[in-house]
Amino acid sequence: MNRTHLTIIALIGTLLGASVAASAQSDNAPGDAAPPGRHMNIMQRAMQGITLSPSEQSQIEAAEQKFRDSRKSATPETRADLKADIEAALTPEQRTQFDGNIKTIRAQMRAKRRAAESAPAPSAT
Repeated sequence: MNRTHLTIIALIGTLLGASVAASAQSDNAPGDAAPPGRHMNIMQRAMQGITLSPSEQSQIEAAEQKFRDSRKSATPETRADLKADIEAALTPEQRTQFDGNIKTIRAQMRAKRRAAESAPAPSAT
């Protein structure tokens, strides 16, 4: 395989990845901005499967905006504040789903970290 073929394959892979990301982003509820930052993406994942009323949605959007405004100086406390603000907007049933989603995400992250730590080092050939 020559260099041109590899470049074309890499370009196709990049375009497919962008297409998947765009379709995942369009799956968000109307008016959802794609919040920047890893922590906000985790919070979005934690909200999967939870249907919000317009009031709850606006409360959560306000909490996310507050976090975005402070993200340059984000600390564990600001992340905890975001989680607390989101939980305050949820009903007890929604909070149970949210907490379950958080536990699942944490377990996935731990498993991914363990797999990366136990993977053999790439050979330098």
